[in-house]
Amino acid sequence: MDQRQTQIREGAGLEESKLNVEFIDWLRRWSTPLLLVAAAAALGFVVYQRVQKAQKAEVDRAFLEFEAAAGSNNPSPESLKGIAETYKGVRGVATLARLRAADVYLKSVRIGLVPGARPKPDGTTAPEDVLTEDGRKRNLDEAERLYNDVLATTEKDQGKAIHAVGAAFGLAAVAECRGDMAAAKTAYERAARIAEYGGLVSQATLAKKQIEQLATLATMPRLYAQAELPKPPEPPKPPEPQGTAPSPLTNPTATIAPAPEVPQLETPPASEPPPASNPK
Repeated sequence: MDQRQTQIREGAGLEESKLNVEFIDWLRRWSTPLLLVAAAAALGFVVYQRVQKAQKAEVDRAFLEFEAAAGSNNPSPESLKGIAETYKGVRGVATLARLRAADVYLKSVRIGLVPGARPKPDGTTAPEDVLTEDGRKRNLDEAERLYNDVLATTEKDQGKAIHAVGAAFGLAAVAECRGDMAAAKTAYERAARIAEYGGLVSQATLAKKQIEQLATLATMPRLYAQAELPKPPEPPKPPEPQGTAPSPLTNPTATIAPAPEVPQLETPPASEPPPASNPK
């Protein structure tokens, strides 16, 4: 007890009271700004969560629309280009849609049909589905434009090297369809360079092999369309069999002779029975 009393300092209560008053004054001065900062931070966090949720929903919607358009048997290149414009800044959707649309144009040139057309079950095609020479040129030009658009946005990005390599291969295929082997070689060299930069060893090897095979592609025979082929001659009629009379069933002009009449034999009259004798 005596020891505690010796530790009591004169005026200590007054100092503590002064500290409490200063703390209360500090709270009065800064409590409102602090509350506003805390409220703004909480509101910012809520807004950030909503923005992240909306962006995720947009990404999911973009990929769903792309998969629905690109996964069909006959995708429409116009629909794919529309998706690329709508979701221009959403992940890699625009890049994938442009690549797929360019592939559709290139395939139509290779099979000789307009995009979306399919052969009939018997292998024939409708005349309006056959790709004309002007249509072939337009499709090659559009495919080239789309491949170049993809290259312009992916060639210098190592993380998008796989898309850039695909676009370079597409440009090489367009050049091959035009018969321009020099341009095809340049495109394959570009693909090999991008693949090596992005660490895609197999794609780089494939591009170099394609360069070696360009000489053989230049001498390949041309594939003609069915309409360009001459009409085959009609098969000869089979000869009629010899030595046999024509059947009236197969010859409608033949007449059937009536059968000869068979003479009827006269039967002799029946003899009368002799009279019976009377017994005596």
